[in-house]
Amino acid sequence: MRKIIALFGCALGLFAVSGPGYAAETTTETTVTVQESGSPDYAKDAIYVGLDGLAAIDDGFNSNRLSGGVGVRAGWRLHPHVALEADYNFYHDLNPDEEDGWSASANVKPYVLTGRFQPFFLAGLGYLQHEPSGDFVFRFGFGFDACLTEHWAVGPEIAYLVAPESDEDNIFTFALGITYKATVK
Repeated sequence: MRKIIALFGCALGLFAVSGPGYAAETTTETTVTVQESGSPDYAKDAIYVGLDGLAAIDDGFNSNRLSGGVGVRAGWRLHPHVALEADYNFYHDLNPDEEDGWSASANVKPYVLTGRFQPFFLAGLGYLQHEPSGDFVFRFGFGFDACLTEHWAVGPEIAYLVAPESDEDNIFTFALGITYKATVK
């Protein structure tokens, strides 16, 4: 009981010190306004485009040949945890005959987190062309988007393209890219 009386006395003392104007203002004010936090939504519904610098290792010829390349991608973040994406990658000197190659795929990207740091997995189907052959491939990978703003993100991606019909058309890709997201209204 003493604690309740002490708390009541402290509250009464603060009320008395604040003055009668404060008391009148608080007793007549009946509405409460809640301000929005203004925090950015990094996982909003958006279309996006990206540009990647990449390295690829061709493991199909057992040469573990490293090649460089570039990639472009476009996608739609249709849910905070899911995006659909199409990508195209060009590889310079991909095989032992120093032939160039390319791949294109359609991917699904499930996102684990939706804040400023967004790890993801990816799975897709596509086509890999590098001389002397080409084949349909499955594409598996993971990476993350580090959001700089609501519209700009950077991040790495590691993927493996595996051709079920051929051991010669399997490659690892390591990409570092930048992405621009445009909000869908």
